Amino acid sequence: QKVLKDLVLPPTRSRLRTEESGMPSLLSTNGQLPEKPISVHNIFAAPHSSNSPGYSLVHATHKSLGIYVVTLPRRARHVHDFLLEAGLSAVSTISPAVLARSFRMVDLLAEGKIHPGASVHREEVACTLSHRECMAKFLANSELTHAAIFEDDVIFNPRILHNITTLKSKFLRDAASKGAVTPSSLPSLLSSPPLTSTSDSPSFILEVLRRLADTSESAGWDGLNMGRCLDSCGHSELAASKVAFGLVDIEKSCFSLCTHSYILTRKGASILHNYTLPVRDAEDRIRVVLNYKGLFNYYSTAPAIFSQMAPDEQAIHAAGHLEEGLPECANYSAATVCPENVRRWAAAATSLT
Repeated sequence: QKVLKDLVLPPTRSRLRTEESGMPSLLSTNGQLPEKPISVHNIFAAPHSSNSPGYSLVHATHKSLGIYVVTLPRRARHVHDFLLEAGLSAVSTISPAVLARSFRMVDLLAEGKIHPGASVHREEVACTLSHRECMAKFLANSELTHAAIFEDDVIFNPRILHNITTLKSKFLRDAASKGAVTPSSLPSLLSSPPLTSTSDSPSFILEVLRRLADTSESAGWDGLNMGRCLDSCGHSELAASKVAFGLVDIEKSCFSLCTHSYILTRKGASILHNYTLPVRDAEDRIRVVLNYKGLFNYYSTAPAIFSQMAPDEQAIHAAGHLEEGLPECANYSAATVCPENVRRWAAAATSLT
């Protein structure tokens, strides 16, 4: 059976858009991904390594976090600026995106890398392969317990910037009281733009990610979407309240779409890595189905911490997206549209057991 594509929802921007030129193929002649991805770190002013296993941030709870960014060449400058602003430049691994032009769909079908019943676009397959690369890097490093994975069009959710500013100020004052920030530098740090981090200050966003990761066992999630879109928020159930300095709640989501920013546990990465090859559906929809079938506990932060840049003209033309992007919660007229849509997807994905 075909995985249904005629859905109530419009196509989402969560699928990482790929280019027809700009980077050599990331697939070898036998269709396998290479052991070492092609590096794009020379585009950046700061030293990044696409071959490193991920930065290991040791928590007070003895957990560690890897940070990965799926990156197209034309978005490398934005990724550099985003990581610099968030204070994550020195602790992130750039993972070059798999380009849609680097493979033929017929070849992947013949090799069993696309499910014969799947109805997926080439760009959706490229997106899935790109995210699998990050998961493979994460799983290959036994020292890491969690991975935060971003797409290259990620931005901060402008609706919570005021809260971030307020909480970061408190964070810096607490750091100064503990000697992590020199008192003389505190005034300039407090007057700097809300997300700016320097070598003289700890990264507030890094600490937010760490604290979110620390909730996986207590809240019970395998994956945490930090930038959900088009969710049926009325069907969400509170799992944890006021976490990460009180910045967000964590909710059990029914319909958590978009994949531009999320955290995985090792268990969660292993589940997704297992169920996304062969490719059965778009990366975000397969997570919704796995969550519905009880195979993958996928939760969301409320509100979303991250959003996406407005798509470029080519992306708008290709996917029919509007400039204002996608909302975190969708206004569904029927109370059952969320579970009904998920049931339709799950019924189509018969190979998921």
